[in-house]
Amino acid sequence: MARRNRIFLAMDRARPVAVAAFLAGAAAWPAAAQPDQSRMLPSLVLPPAAATEPQGFEAMMRAGDTAMVRGDILRARTLYEQAAAIHPRSAAAAIAAGKTYDPNLLPAFGAGPGLADRDRARSWYGRARAIGDPAAAALQEALRQGP
Repeated sequence: MARRNRIFLAMDRARPVAVAAFLAGAAAWPAAAQPDQSRMLPSLVLPPAAATEPQGFEAMMRAGDTAMVRGDILRARTLYEQAAAIHPRSAAAAIAAGKTYDPNLLPAFGAGPGLADRDRARSWYGRARAIGDPAAAALQEALRQGP
């Protein structure tokens, strides 16, 4: 019972700080109240070590993921291609860009056939394969076999 009272007491003491921070905006939150980056959902295409990538790369890839899931293929394509431009050794960016052209994958995202380009998908997958990603070979093979 005493431990329980201490927890409530601690919560009551922290409450004015939390309310003041809420009213002042997110910048005023104590460090302990900042969002925990480790609890964020993982990216659809980024490897876990993406934190060491160039500035803006991870945000661009995540924005591409969001656009892809929403069915905005052209926006996702632009973001993934920009990410590949700022980090040319990223197989994840190359594969993600390739998927925005892949006629085997685009229907799953509600995209019409006009957005597909087998040659450009093959080119992006080839780039990822040259970087050393083994998944690119399987994607190229599936592309070769067709739908």
